[in-house]
Amino acid sequence: MPAAERRAQLALYKDAALLPPAEVPLPEPSSSGGGGGGGTSTCGTSTCGFASTSRGWMQKHVN
Repeated sequence: MPAAERRAQLALYKDAALLPPAEVPLPEPSSSGGGGGGGTSTCGTSTCGFASTSRGWMQKHVN
């Protein structure tokens, strides 16, 4: 991404509030069926908040 475009993007979101991962609401499951095998998995620890729809990435995260 060119520097001018990056600066423009940063300016758009400079006042956006950042939430801890555990406080970010998860999207509702899609019923369109266009994709993988379903829902989102989340990390079991209360402080982590890692979420993924990929079983492989979740296994890598846990290990």
